[in-house]
Amino acid sequence: MNNFGYTVDILRRRYKTHKECCLDLHDIKQLTNLPIKTPILPRDITENTVKYIIRKYDNDPTCSWGSRGIYSELYDGRSQPELYAFESEIMSPPFCPKQYFGVMYILDMRKWLIHDIIVLWKVNVTNETPEWKQIKINNTTTYEEAHVNGKRPYISWKKIYEQLPDKCVKVYEGPFEGIF
Repeated sequence: MNNFGYTVDILRRRYKTHKECCLDLHDIKQLTNLPIKTPILPRDITENTVKYIIRKYDNDPTCSWGSRGIYSELYDGRSQPELYAFESEIMSPPFCPKQYFGVMYILDMRKWLIHDIIVLWKVNVTNETPEWKQIKINNTTTYEEAHVNGKRPYISWKKIYEQLPDKCVKVYEGPFEGIF
């Protein structure tokens, strides 16, 4: 898979520029108490951050990035890694009910802006494993039930971790520069 020339220098540049913009907005919000929303981290930043973490800390030098996200030669074409990134407690990523994945990575960016801490979790399930199919996305519905009904299930990282703690492995926790 093509990395489209997305080098370490480009990732550092994109990350720094986005962070400066968000810090500026954070300061303006503090000064004015205006309800200004901070832009979310762009996919190219989150996906390439994960790519470098997987290469260095999850022992997968084949991990690359392209138009469909992250890719690894460790998985067949149908069951590539799935990635979800979140920046706040209330965010619940939607899972595509028809998307196959061979492993899931969750990028926790709640502390990236002020504390420069990012955390990558690896959830060792596929969308076809019984544990994942039976995970509760709310009090009454499982992932499989939502899948059968063609709905996009939303579930928070907290709910995933609470229900599958033995499948969740922390791959990295530290500053942005520590990923290289």
